[in-house]
Amino acid sequence: MDSHGNEVSLDVTFDLLRSRRRRYILRYLTHHSDTIELQELADQLVACEETPLDDRERLVTSLYHVHLPKLADSGVVTFYPEQRLVEPEATADALLPYLALAANDDVQTDEFSPGCESGVG
Repeated sequence: MDSHGNEVSLDVTFDLLRSRRRRYILRYLTHHSDTIELQELADQLVACEETPLDDRERLVTSLYHVHLPKLADSGVVTFYPEQRLVEPEATADALLPYLALAANDDVQTDEFSPGCESGVG
Protein backbone atom coordinates (compact mmCIF):
# COMPACT_ATOMS: atom_id res chain seq x y z
CA MET A 1 0.00 0.00 0.00
CA ASP A 2 1.14 3.52 -0.57
CA SER A 3 0.68 6.48 1.77
CA HIS A 4 -2.93 6.79 0.57
CA GLY A 5 -3.83 3.23 1.56
CA ASN A 6 -3.40 1.81 -1.94
CA GLU A 7 -1.49 -1.36 -2.64
CA VAL A 8 1.80 -1.06 -4.46
CA SER A 9 1.19 -2.37 -7.96
CA LEU A 10 3.26 -5.14 -9.46
CA ASP A 11 4.69 -2.70 -12.03
CA VAL A 12 5.79 -0.31 -9.28
CA THR A 13 7.21 -3.22 -7.27
CA PHE A 14 9.36 -4.38 -10.17
CA ASP A 15 10.41 -0.83 -10.98
CA LEU A 16 11.56 -0.35 -7.38
CA LEU A 17 13.40 -3.65 -7.32
CA ARG A 18 15.10 -3.05 -10.67
CA SER A 19 17.86 -1.15 -8.86
CA ARG A 20 20.19 -3.28 -6.75
CA ARG A 21 20.77 -0.26 -4.52
CA ARG A 22 17.04 0.04 -3.80
CA ARG A 23 16.87 -3.72 -3.18
CA TYR A 24 19.61 -3.36 -0.59
CA ILE A 25 17.93 -0.33 1.00
CA LEU A 26 14.67 -2.25 1.33
CA ARG A 27 16.40 -5.32 2.75
CA TYR A 28 18.28 -3.22 5.26
CA LEU A 29 15.20 -1.27 6.32
CA THR A 30 13.05 -4.38 6.71
CA HIS A 31 15.67 -5.71 9.17
CA HIS A 32 15.72 -2.40 11.06
CA SER A 33 12.21 -1.22 11.88
CA ASP A 34 13.39 2.03 13.45
CA THR A 35 14.22 5.28 11.77
CA ILE A 36 17.65 5.11 10.13
CA GLU A 37 20.02 7.99 9.48
CA LEU A 38 20.95 8.51 5.86
CA GLN A 39 24.65 8.31 6.78
CA GLU A 40 24.17 4.90 8.43
CA LEU A 41 22.46 3.60 5.31
CA ALA A 42 25.23 5.06 3.15
CA ASP A 43 27.91 3.49 5.35
CA GLN A 44 26.27 0.08 4.94
CA LEU A 45 26.10 0.50 1.17
CA VAL A 46 29.74 1.62 1.00
CA ALA A 47 30.74 -1.55 2.83
CA CYS A 48 28.51 -3.88 0.81
CA GLU A 49 29.26 -2.42 -2.58
CA GLU A 50 32.92 -2.06 -1.67
CA THR A 51 32.66 1.56 -2.75
CA PRO A 52 35.85 3.58 -2.30
CA LEU A 53 35.48 5.99 0.59
CA ASP A 54 36.07 8.97 -1.68
CA ASP A 55 32.90 7.99 -3.60
CA ARG A 56 30.77 8.07 -0.43
CA GLU A 57 29.43 11.56 -1.11
CA ARG A 58 28.30 10.54 -4.58
CA LEU A 59 26.51 7.56 -3.06
CA VAL A 60 24.82 9.77 -0.44
CA THR A 61 23.74 12.13 -3.22
CA SER A 62 22.18 9.29 -5.21
CA LEU A 63 20.34 8.07 -2.11
CA TYR A 64 19.11 11.56 -1.25
CA HIS A 65 18.05 12.66 -4.74
CA VAL A 66 17.10 9.42 -6.51
CA HIS A 67 16.53 6.25 -4.54
CA LEU A 68 14.92 7.41 -1.29
CA PRO A 69 12.48 9.83 -2.98
CA LYS A 70 11.43 7.06 -5.40
CA LEU A 71 10.83 4.65 -2.51
CA ALA A 72 8.95 7.35 -0.60
CA ASP A 73 6.78 8.22 -3.62
CA SER A 74 5.72 4.58 -3.80
CA GLY A 75 4.78 4.56 -0.10
CA VAL A 76 7.21 1.87 1.09
CA VAL A 77 9.37 4.27 3.12
CA THR A 78 9.05 7.68 4.68
CA PHE A 79 11.97 9.94 3.89
CA TYR A 80 12.67 13.07 5.92
CA PRO A 81 15.16 14.93 3.71
CA GLU A 82 15.72 17.87 6.07
CA GLN A 83 16.59 15.53 8.93
CA ARG A 84 18.31 13.04 6.61
CA LEU A 85 16.24 10.18 8.07
CA VAL A 86 14.39 7.27 6.52
CA GLU A 87 12.01 4.71 7.99
CA PRO A 88 10.24 1.72 6.51
CA GLU A 89 6.47 1.65 6.13
CA ALA A 90 4.40 -1.47 6.70
CA THR A 91 3.90 -1.69 2.93
CA ALA A 92 7.58 -2.58 2.53
CA ASP A 93 6.80 -6.01 4.00
CA ALA A 94 4.73 -6.83 0.91
CA LEU A 95 7.95 -6.66 -1.11
CA LEU A 96 9.74 -9.29 1.00
CA PRO A 97 8.93 -12.28 -1.25
CA TYR A 98 10.27 -10.39 -4.27
CA LEU A 99 13.32 -9.25 -2.32
CA ALA A 100 14.05 -12.87 -1.40
CA LEU A 101 14.00 -13.87 -5.06
CA ALA A 102 16.18 -10.92 -5.99
CA ALA A 103 18.62 -11.74 -3.17
CA ASN A 104 19.24 -15.14 -4.70
CA ASP A 105 20.05 -13.50 -8.01
CA ASP A 106 22.24 -10.83 -6.38
CA VAL A 107 24.28 -13.54 -4.65
CA GLN A 108 24.61 -15.60 -7.82
CA THR A 109 25.76 -12.59 -9.83
CA ASP A 110 28.11 -11.48 -7.02
CA GLU A 111 26.60 -7.99 -6.86
CA PHE A 112 27.40 -7.54 -3.16
CA SER A 113 30.18 -8.51 -0.83
CA PRO A 114 29.70 -11.74 1.11
CA GLY A 115 27.44 -11.18 4.11
CA CYS A 116 25.53 -8.28 2.56
CA GLU A 117 23.00 -10.27 0.57
CA SER A 118 20.46 -10.13 3.37
CA GLY A 119 20.79 -6.40 3.78
CA VAL A 120 22.42 -6.76 7.15
CA GLY A 121 26.11 -6.44 6.78
